[in-house]
Amino acid sequence: MSGQMEARLMRIEALLAELQAAATKPLDLGEAAAYLRQSKSHVYKLTSQGLIAHYKPTGKRIYFLKSDLDRYLLRNRRAGADEIEAAAASHLASRPATSIARSHADRRGRSQGETRAWKS
Repeated sequence: MSGQMEARLMRIEALLAELQAAATKPLDLGEAAAYLRQSKSHVYKLTSQGLIAHYKPTGKRIYFLKSDLDRYLLRNRRAGADEIEAAAASHLASRPATSIARSHADRRGRSQGETRAWKS
């Protein structure tokens, strides 16, 4: 029984080593396009615009690191409603109440003054 367990453990370790090697292996243009689910020409266009980091060791073929492709995919993050509300509440809680009231009064007074000046 222990011989079977040891064989399975060795197989799992070998698979983990393969996964680690695959994660650090650079991807060529075709592999990067498949990973991004884009055409090769679109990925090439992204590289020419400087939107994706890439490597050209021989000056001809293009290679990518998976981490650079992930960084490209995860750019321009939009916060969810809960995050925005929490940030707003935190911002309001960090400001003194007098500062908030003064700011509101300044805006109110300015808009009334601007209205009076326009009507005159």
